[in-house]
Amino acid sequence: MPSYTVEGLNELVFKEHYQHLEEYLTTFGYSCAVMQKPEHIERIAYELAQDTQAEGVRYIEVRFARSSISII
Repeated sequence: MPSYTVEGLNELVFKEHYQHLEEYLTTFGYSCAVMQKPEHIERIAYELAQDTQAEGVRYIEVRFARSSISII
């Protein structure tokens, strides 16, 4: 990972503007890096549900590309 703090990752991943498409697409590599174990994917899915519920979302469709990870 390019950073080991939340603040560092936020600075790298959640930018107002990206220099180019390649810089933007690089951020997906960080997401895939943390989704390599079933328990991590479960936690991500659970937190997504919690976050969207807290924002008042009543319906969400989540897409998942199994081919982009290799579960250990």
